[in-house]
Amino acid sequence: MITSIVVDDEEQGRNTLCKLIRKYCADLQVMAVAESASAALDAIERHHPDLVFLDVEMQETSGLELLGSFEHPSFDVIFVTAHERYAVPALRHAAFDFLLKPVASLDLITAVKRYRQRQRPPLATTKQRDTQSDTRAPQQLALPTQEGFVFVDINEISHCKAVSNYTEVHMLTGRTITSSRTLLEFERLLEGSGFVRVHQSGLINLRYVRKFRRGKGRGGIIVMHDGSEIDVAQRRRDHFLEQFARL
Repeated sequence: MITSIVVDDEEQGRNTLCKLIRKYCADLQVMAVAESASAALDAIERHHPDLVFLDVEMQETSGLELLGSFEHPSFDVIFVTAHERYAVPALRHAAFDFLLKPVASLDLITAVKRYRQRQRPPLATTKQRDTQSDTRAPQQLALPTQEGFVFVDINEISHCKAVSNYTEVHMLTGRTITSSRTLLEFERLLEGSGFVRVHQSGLINLRYVRKFRRGKGRGGIIVMHDGSEIDVAQRRRDHFLEQFARL
C-alpha cells in the first residue's frame, strides 16, 4: 500500500483528487488532506507519507516553497496545478511528476503507475511477470483471412477495428490484417491478455495507449502509440480507465 497526502487550498481541488484516487488507485491510501502549507507540514510529520500531491499556488506558502523547506525529503511529490508554466520549476525541485488541473483520470493513473513501478523491486517484478505469463491466454493467434490463416503474436497487436462483419487487426509493425472473425470473437479470444473493448467498433491493447483526451458529449478519444485515434463510448469510459489502472 502506498501512503499519500493531498495538499490543496481549494476544497474542490482536494475533493476531486481524492475521488479520483479512490476510484482508480486502489493501492493508494490517502492518510490526510491539508488546506495549507502549515497543515501539510503537520500531516507529513504525523503520517510520514510515501507520496504527496501538492498544489503549487496556495495563499500562505506555495507548494514550491513548502518543498524547498525540506533539505532531504523522505517522500516523493506530484505537483498539481492549473498553470503549465510551473512544470519546469516543479521538475527542478525534483518532483516525481506534474499534473495539470482539471486532473485527467488517465494522467493520474499513469503517474501512480510509474511511481508504483519505480518502487517495486526488480526481483518481485520478474516473479510477477512469470506468474502472469503462466495464466495468460496463448501468445499465438491464428487469423482467418481470404488467403488462409495468418499467425501473429498477440503482444504485437496494437488494436482491432470492426469493419462490417470483418475485423482489421492493426499490428505494431504498421501492418493491417483483415480477418473474417468479428470483433466480438476477438474480444472473447483476447480476454485476459490486456485488451479492452472501448467502442462498438474498437478493441485496444492497453499496453500501447499513449494518451486519453476527454471529449464533449462522448467518452473521449484514445491515442495509441502510433498516433491512431480511437473513439471511446461514454458507457465504456469508466471500464477502460479501471482496466488501465490495474494493468
